[in-house]
Amino acid sequence: SLCFKNTISENQMVSFDARWGHDYEQDDDPKSSGMKQFVTPTHTDQMKDVVLKLYNRVLDITEQQEFAITREAVHRETAESTNSRVVWWTLVEACFLVALAVFQVLFLRSRFEVKTLI
Repeated sequence: SLCFKNTISENQMVSFDARWGHDYEQDDDPKSSGMKQFVTPTHTDQMKDVVLKLYNRVLDITEQQEFAITREAVHRETAESTNSRVVWWTLVEACFLVALAVFQVLFLRSRFEVKTLI
């Protein structure tokens, strides 16, 4: 029995091919003699090596993807933090400029006031 779990909302198609109980060694058919020569221990060892290389490459790619995802998360957090600081600094700077403008208007108004002596 095979059990598959779908982790995404879209439908997925799973396909596989399996063969049981076919023994090439016991075939008396002359057409199958080529198959006997093709499947040798050397061939299966080579296939095993190729599969192991592919598996190692898949592991390397998985590790690189995990590293890239982690690095992207760290850089996103840094960018969001920097953006937040820039926004707060801009608000403080704007408030300071408004306060400075009000102070200058009041200061200049007090300097140019006409004072009358009574």
